[in-house]
Amino acid sequence: MLSVQAPNHESGQVRDDIRLHRRQHGGRHGGGGLPRDNGAHSAGGVCRRCGEVLRGPGPVGGGGMTAITLFVHMKPVTQGSVSAFPVKRKNGTYGAVVTHAHKNELYSLRSTIEDEYRQAGGTLTDGAVHVKVRFLFIRPKSASPKKRPDMTVRPDVDKLCRTVLDALTGVAYKDDSQVVGITAIKEYGEEEGIEILIGGVDRE
Repeated sequence: MLSVQAPNHESGQVRDDIRLHRRQHGGRHGGGGLPRDNGAHSAGGVCRRCGEVLRGPGPVGGGGMTAITLFVHMKPVTQGSVSAFPVKRKNGTYGAVVTHAHKNELYSLRSTIEDEYRQAGGTLTDGAVHVKVRFLFIRPKSASPKKRPDMTVRPDVDKLCRTVLDALTGVAYKDDSQVVGITAIKEYGEEEGIEILIGGVDRE
């Protein structure tokens, strides 16, 4: 059984977090109303109005692997789009060179994720892994919270996940087939970045 629990947003620590947020930031929200939770229970609560994290990702652990949490202060980049260019080989035959769109940004992001994981004390495991990830983007001025409360536009969340999973291959796990569970969400926030939580799996 996965050792991942969805926090109850109506009780306990989450309730306290929301109340504290309301007291501290009520003036910014206008009228001091209770910030609305984004409903992503498995990834934790984020205030829709200001993007502040009200609750971090739920617990992930088990399998002899210490859960690692990191935040990468870079714009999320997808890995899905590729381009192919024909090239002529020395023997006269033709082949193709395949490159990723936004290649420089992609490789820089991958490298940063690897570095942040190691600096957080992460090590390589050969067991089952569960990954939680939150992708944060700056809301464009043309998309007001009323007009677009959720990030229902590109980039696609599955392509964003591919970047993170490939970056952690050979660093957190030997092969991405070890990833038995993924929880992911993309949303607007006050700053762009990627929050990642990696842990093992408990079985009863």
